[in-house]
Amino acid sequence: MAKIVQEAYSFGFGGLEMVVYEFHEWLSQNNHEAYVIVYDGSPIHLRLVLGGFERSTVVVSNKLSKFKKAFEIRRIFGSADSSFIFHRHPTFIRLMQVGSRAKVSMLSHTFYKTKKRDLIHSFLFSKVDQWIALTNSHMKNLIETTGVAPSKVRVIPNGVNLEIFSPKSRSRKCMTFHIGLVARLDQQK
Repeated sequence: MAKIVQEAYSFGFGGLEMVVYEFHEWLSQNNHEAYVIVYDGSPIHLRLVLGGFERSTVVVSNKLSKFKKAFEIRRIFGSADSSFIFHRHPTFIRLMQVGSRAKVSMLSHTFYKTKKRDLIHSFLFSKVDQWIALTNSHMKNLIETTGVAPSKVRVIPNGVNLEIFSPKSRSRKCMTFHIGLVARLDQQK
């Protein structure tokens, strides 16, 4: 079975980092060999350690050059069957991390507002084996703006934890639901 490797190069903690953490937690609970690459001391790094995932967290220094980071990750994962999940679209540097036998998935969290069909983007996107969109309109945006083949895009919506939110467990007398969204005010949200 392939190692599943996610990147979370960020010094913030928001929706993207929450998705990385929860997906890593799910993979680990379901006996998949999974890793998350993080910056040393970042909020996602600290959250993974507090969650008991220190052994599956690969820490890189933000002080290393992009090339040194890429070669370090390639040294760790490049010779094994690995599946990389990028949460921001890949760059040449990120693609240098990926070994020849690796699969690349791109989990897109945002809509593209401009077309990404120039030569460089076309090359980068051709290296992605599968795109994951969160909604059908998100999938349509990816296809229109990137030119990626529809057969390479899958819709996997964000889920709801039914152990926390279970309307069946509530009294039938109280059928009022409050649904909210904690996110930036943006058309895609």
